[in-house]
Amino acid sequence: MSKARLVESVAEKLGSSKAEAGKAIEAVLSSIGKVAGSGGRITVPGFGTFRKKDRPARNAKNPRTGADITVPARSELAFKASRLKS
Repeated sequence: MSKARLVESVAEKLGSSKAEAGKAIEAVLSSIGKVAGSGGRITVPGFGTFRKKDRPARNAKNPRTGADITVPARSELAFKASRLKS
């Protein structure tokens, strides 16, 4: 699902405008990014957990040239889905 469709779906369920739903979604995503970026964890019961994951630097090969390169260390947002209840 694209972000635009998500906004439409949320607006429909809330009975609000797309602009209001878009602002709400942006606020949630921004908050998740801030908390996870500072090393925190966000758990949404029944949905999943967001957290910051640090990836170390590593050696790799350029697929076009075959030259050795170093991929720098980086941080990324990781998500682990909750178990589905039957």
